[in-house]
Amino acid sequence: SQPMGSWILVPRTRYGDDFLVRQYNEQGARQLVLLGAGMDSRAYRKFAKSDTSSPSSLTTLPELKVFEVDQQTTFDVKE
Repeated sequence: SQPMGSWILVPRTRYGDDFLVRQYNEQGARQLVLLGAGMDSRAYRKFAKSDTSSPSSLTTLPELKVFEVDQQTTFDVKE
């Protein structure tokens, strides 16, 4: 049913989180738009400080505004 298996979610999530932190710190990105957000929890997550730091060394992105775009039924479940 899942050709790559569920294991792919961990490196894909870490890659996306590291990219977001890098853009926040180096490029001044302050907005994130999640299209088809589903049950993504990135708006509430703590992140590794850099792509080379340990996951035990966490930080938040206090100025980041997150916009989730999805179907109303998904938001009904999330609330």
